[in-house]
Amino acid sequence: MQCNSEDEFKKNKAMKIIHIMDPLCGWCYGNTENTVKLYQKYKDRLDFEIIPAGMWTGSNVRKQSPQMVNFFLKHDAVVAARTGAAFGKEYAALLEQEIDLDSEVLIELH
Repeated sequence: MQCNSEDEFKKNKAMKIIHIMDPLCGWCYGNTENTVKLYQKYKDRLDFEIIPAGMWTGSNVRKQSPQMVNFFLKHDAVVAARTGAAFGKEYAALLEQEIDLDSEVLIELH
């Protein structure tokens, strides 16, 4: 549906933004501030729904290895540089553990 004017846009609450994200995705985490800004700007005009999904589910669930941690850290640096997101101490502590990477566990907590 296309709105041709600001007034038409404001009247049309039938439009909805659906944000599908993975709780274990660095880019999803890094984009949080943009998602919140979008919501704050348009919450009175658009419906919003956040759907937690998962790239680490089913047969993709695995133990976090030192090699994976190195991969994550390399990409987290890019996410932080491009988005300004800061990865905190709690996240750093998780990287020191051999945890199961299972998005479904986090989705169930949602």
